Amino acid sequence: MTLRYSLYSIKQREDQSRCIQEAKRICKEDGVILFTFINHDMIPFTETFCYNPTYFLDEFYDPVKHRVENFPFIFMNAQEARELLEGEGLQIDAMVASQGLGELMADKINVMADEIYERYIDYHLHMCEKVEMLGTTNHILIVANK
Repeated sequence: MTLRYSLYSIKQREDQSRCIQEAKRICKEDGVILFTFINHDMIPFTETFCYNPTYFLDEFYDPVKHRVENFPFIFMNAQEARELLEGEGLQIDAMVASQGLGELMADKINVMADEIYERYIDYHLHMCEKVEMLGTTNHILIVANK
């Protein structure tokens, strides 16, 4: 049994806790729970280089705290996501930088020849599991169990 939850859509901490506890309740003993987070640390890069070159001057970015506003989603960095789940009694089996730098490079990736694309995907999948890549992805996937 595998369950998947996107915690970036749940705004209140107590609601996140209820969701995690419910996932634990309904998951079989040998089951796996997948949690997805939007990585706070990558949002300014994606926004600046893909959508809004003046993002660092935007009202949604706090230059003192180096934080983005939790709107429309709740953003966490990899350590905050880990602490949330471990604080709820879950064991982390893996943390994956599921998207990597793909959104920043979409225009290049979309025009790759098939052979180059296959090699890129192989490299991407190799890099996704490296802990040092967790800060350079928009989406973090955490594999956990009870």
